[in-house]
Amino acid sequence: MINYKKIIIIIVLLSGLNFFLFREFNETILSAILNITAFALLAFALLYFFSRKSSSHTSFRKNFIFFWSGLIISSLNAYFFWKQDFFITFTTILIFAFWYTYYLLHFLKTPKVFIINTIIIIGSIHALFFLINTFAPNQLFGFKDAVDSYGLVKVSFPGRTFMYLAYFILLERYLRYNQKKWLLFLVIYIVAFLLMGRRMMLLGIALGSIYLILRTKKLNIKTIFSVILFLAIGLVLINSYFLDILSKMQESTVNQLNYGTDYIRFLSAKYYLSEHSPNLICQVFGNGFPSGRSEYGQTIWNIQEARHLFMADIGILGFFSKIGILGVWALILMFWKFYKANLDTKVFRAFTLFFIPMSCMNVEIVKIDSFLVYAILMYLYDIENNKRT
Repeated sequence: MINYKKIIIIIVLLSGLNFFLFREFNETILSAILNITAFALLAFALLYFFSRKSSSHTSFRKNFIFFWSGLIISSLNAYFFWKQDFFITFTTILIFAFWYTYYLLHFLKTPKVFIINTIIIIGSIHALFFLINTFAPNQLFGFKDAVDSYGLVKVSFPGRTFMYLAYFILLERYLRYNQKKWLLFLVIYIVAFLLMGRRMMLLGIALGSIYLILRTKKLNIKTIFSVILFLAIGLVLINSYFLDILSKMQESTVNQLNYGTDYIRFLSAKYYLSEHSPNLICQVFGNGFPSGRSEYGQTIWNIQEARHLFMADIGILGFFSKIGILGVWALILMFWKFYKANLDTKVFRAFTLFFIPMSCMNVEIVKIDSFLVYAILMYLYDIENNKRT
């Protein structure tokens, strides 16, 4: 028998992930599916949000109130101080409706096992596709955004945050429950992380992994995992290809440290936090989300091209410049709840530790797939918390 509830969840997730941006799919159609799904989620969530059923078993209403208050106020700022049309702003921020997948999961009473398995499947698909596209002579899967960094041709496509979360879920399963079948997947994930060549991401992965290892009660399993992990990494590093990557990462880090306050990320943060906003209101409550179809968006684009001051380089600080204190506060409250949660699973704390360094220099934390992951984590938190109480 067809389970329509699961099909709905899968459609929403694939729409939010833009079907991994396959080149075989028409880009206009993908964009239309994305916007239609987001609008449907927004309409559903607004009805569900104000229902009695919503307040009876969900824990994150304040987060949504803060976040959408931040979106509304910053959108008004974009209109009054940057002359960006309301409709353009609405179509730009509509993607954040995917965070409301949280309410959809509650409404459909989605099974926990199905959600976790879906995370693992999407995360593993992303890892495998990433490795194939890295080593294949041609981009077999047709992902669209290739970027040279540390001598790598890095392919960017939606779903990476699912891979991060799936890694911590599988690591906990291996450490706490001795499920050896996930070991190969863990090695694949680690190789993919190294190939991405992102220092803050690697630091976050290390912090989350160390936390899970230290929280494991079975010392022998911890020892076995540590040995296997370091052997796997050692075998990878033997290859000169990986050694070259790490060498360039180290060289880049030293050069950036030598710049001091002239480091481009520091200059970007200084500009967007203190110089970019036209007044104190925008500085505190956000300038709004720029669109390439507006003069405001063109202004941002010109600054980035002429002065190389990119919002994406400063992570959550760039997000703060757009949405202001209220939107960022909503995310901080969510992760604080994850970290202090006294639950059986430790994935929430591991992912929070991972998020801290990632938020400093990475725009991935505020992309659609990240908000889908946040919605799923919030839903799983409610399930675990209700079991405990």
